[in-house]
Amino acid sequence: MGQGQSSGLLVQLERSTYSPTELVRGTVYFNVSEAVDTDALVLRIVGEERTKWTEKHGSGNDSQTRTYVGRTQLVGHETKLGGRGTIEPGTYAFPFQFVLPPTLPGSLDWNQNDCTSSALNARNGRAVIRYHVQAICIRPGMFHRNIRSDPLPFKLLPVCAVPYTGPAEFKDSQTSRVCCCFPQGGISGSLVLPTNVAH
Repeated sequence: MGQGQSSGLLVQLERSTYSPTELVRGTVYFNVSEAVDTDALVLRIVGEERTKWTEKHGSGNDSQTRTYVGRTQLVGHETKLGGRGTIEPGTYAFPFQFVLPPTLPGSLDWNQNDCTSSALNARNGRAVIRYHVQAICIRPGMFHRNIRSDPLPFKLLPVCAVPYTGPAEFKDSQTSRVCCCFPQGGISGSLVLPTNVAH
């Protein structure tokens, strides 16, 4: 079976921002214009950290400039949405859900050139933490190209960044005393903070 020119995959998420340990829900839509043979339909959850900076060592004719590049995969999970078979023409929806690990760092896009000053012995520093999901239809045989959706990015909040849910209110009352012995009435008060996080 051949692949139609307009056959394609699209991934949608319920939201674009999440926190660690949250349940992520979404749907993969597969538009098939001509019957497609598949080995599997999978959803890939990818998170990676990339860093790059330049350091200058020495001075004068002995100076050397080195560029360092780092890349770390934070998550690389694959969920199977469909197995081997033939998908006939039509539009199909494949719902999915997964839980984000609790140890993932939050999304980041840091550029040293945006900082007013830096104590680092480095220049042109850049650090990025990004996450995305992507659907892939794996085709059988070496002469068939896999069908891929565009990567869909989503942001992950840092663990300390708790979403705002309303003000926090604290109340307390104390008994007023004179000379540490004689009660002179009560004092009560309350404090309202415009956040639900207190340290």
